[in-house]
Amino acid sequence: MIEYALLKADQTAAFEEMTFPSFKAALRNASPDGPIIAIGAYRGWLPVGLILAKLMTMNIEGADYQFAEVLSIWVGPDFRQQGIASELWTRLEALIDARKLISARTVYTTGKPSTEAFERILKKHGWADPIASITFFRTDTTIEGLPWLDFELDLPETISIFPWGELTEAEADQLRARLAANPDLAPLSPFEEADKIDLGTSLGARWQEGVGGWLITHWIDAQTIRYTSLYVDEGLRGMSGTAIRLMTDAIRLHLKRGHPPQALFCVRRDNPTMLKMMKKYVAPYCTSIYESRISFKPFHKPDNLG
Repeated sequence: MIEYALLKADQTAAFEEMTFPSFKAALRNASPDGPIIAIGAYRGWLPVGLILAKLMTMNIEGADYQFAEVLSIWVGPDFRQQGIASELWTRLEALIDARKLISARTVYTTGKPSTEAFERILKKHGWADPIASITFFRTDTTIEGLPWLDFELDLPETISIFPWGELTEAEADQLRARLAANPDLAPLSPFEEADKIDLGTSLGARWQEGVGGWLITHWIDAQTIRYTSLYVDEGLRGMSGTAIRLMTDAIRLHLKRGHPPQALFCVRRDNPTMLKMMKKYVAPYCTSIYESRISFKPFHKPDNLG
């Protein structure tokens, strides 16, 4: 018989291998009152499953409301196909409903053996159809075959490519002011994860006495550089070839250095032009392609929205 329990912090040690390494610290702080919620499944004394969620706050028209983010769910291999995952999900939803949270969401990556089963749970429990927020293109030295690398793309004299490490303080201040004034640019900020930026492959493009574009890369582990943020000003798009030049130069620098051996390209769904280009030209040289997807479910409508 399977039993379920809302876990306290001192009950979580036996469940630590049931979530991702990045969420283990959160699990250790689980409490029935939140903000970290953990529900465990037992067979007798043996832990066999876990669902982990975090309560978060959003401001809607001046009022704060709580919602839940489902961080992970896992059931031991010997106990799958018995409805345990679905029951863990049901119990979490009951808790969300009882606490009058406005909604719940989850973000996950595809390309795993568990993806199909996870999406069946979402559908069974009435969650919105998942939307791909980011597409990841992973490659290795096979990217040497990219046709872009065989020719030199000349840019107009008004555009110059420079190593990101040579960004001046004045230019950085100007960019930060632009980011503050335009929230839509925030996801492409060149200043995120500054301690992980690879200055050997990150580049900028100067244009009209300012910075008109950038390609920022990050070390994510000893084997991989992530091509994280590619942006060019609207006035540079479509005809100058600045985006392709930034990408080409960064890849050349990466290959010339020879390490790390893998590259991971990240393309947001709100950049359809880049996504189309990556699928057409880069995908044939990838070892894997997968997505980050998001799904949500509304629970209680905020009072101030009628």
